[in-house]
Amino acid sequence: MLFWQIRNYNITHEIVSLNPIYYPENSHSSFRPTHQALWNLSKGWGEIGANFHDYMGTFWSGAMRGVTAQENTREIIDRLPKHIVKELGRERFREMFLNYHQSILHQKNTLIKIVQCLKIYLNLKSLPLLKLKP
Repeated sequence: MLFWQIRNYNITHEIVSLNPIYYPENSHSSFRPTHQALWNLSKGWGEIGANFHDYMGTFWSGAMRGVTAQENTREIIDRLPKHIVKELGRERFREMFLNYHQSILHQKNTLIKIVQCLKIYLNLKSLPLLKLKP
């Protein structure tokens, strides 16, 4: 990791975090900071990255597939450690994830428009990599 940070410094002449994916200017998305904030919260109870990305990925893809906000939220809260949900409050988690689900739907609408533009620009009948429906 040290060599990677030295490499990054040599290229950018700045100290770059090992997780620059969360920088809005790198991802061109306002959704990365939200993801980072949820990761920081999860680290508070000692969550490991693989578990976090498993349930957050399931949550994100559920929202993109059209799983209802209530169902998606219930499923992710059920995957969190029970003692954490009890300590911090199920309702607080519910409100937070309902809001996050809503923000994912905004992202979905943007992605649908991008796919439509790409299909027109590339003169394609379909774009198999991203089959999103409004």
